[in-house]
Amino acid sequence: MKRLLCAVSGMLLTMGAEGCSYFAIDTPEGEIVGRTMEIDGSAPRDTERPWFLVKTSKETIFDHDPYENGCDVASNWKGKYSHFGLSWGPSKRLGEAINTEGLSVQTHTLRLSQYQKPNTTGTTNICFTDLLPYIASSFASVAEVSDALKNDVSVIGVDDPSAYYHWAVTDKYHQAIVIEYVNGQLNIHNNTVRVMTNDPHFDFHLQNLNQYVWIGTSWSNQTAISVDSEIGVVPKQISHGINLGGIP
Repeated sequence: MKRLLCAVSGMLLTMGAEGCSYFAIDTPEGEIVGRTMEIDGSAPRDTERPWFLVKTSKETIFDHDPYENGCDVASNWKGKYSHFGLSWGPSKRLGEAINTEGLSVQTHTLRLSQYQKPNTTGTTNICFTDLLPYIASSFASVAEVSDALKNDVSVIGVDDPSAYYHWAVTDKYHQAIVIEYVNGQLNIHNNTVRVMTNDPHFDFHLQNLNQYVWIGTSWSNQTAISVDSEIGVVPKQISHGINLGGIP
């Protein structure tokens, strides 16, 4: 329950910012998973749309989202686990959720996304707008999610720049991944830095962690906060003689 409350309390409405972010932090008492939902309030929909807390029981039968852009052949499915989440707006699509097995999922914007083509050979076709509830209702671990997406599931949908997503998934075993679909291909990133935000794709953000390392009057030593990642240790000093590099 502690993980659940921390995840929900991370949803924020702020003025003058649009930079939703996910984070996961290990503490002696357990893991904290949270996010921000930073909406700038410039449009009436930002403040007038209602928020919903949504509880879904196990063994729920899910009809696929009637999303018109390429999801007409999406699959329905039967859930295995109960989950609890938060949605925004009349569609009640979940922006984040956590299930009874301690698996949490967050959705963020990735306008570079290009999803897969529908598969007609027995693979489950999941509309991209359904991927969060599909994961939350079907799997107990990051390993299960990765295996299913690589072998049994096609995530489908076509061009709509207002509804492109990527997803952060974290489980009770302290495993974390980022799921992206770029050029129609599935990319699963091992999220050792335990952070994700909106565009662009995740490997850019990993590299960008090095962007401000050299700001200071002496040679940077970031070993206290550095972690291993799929592109090597980050953040780290990547060059020298950079002059004004890193200054906005």
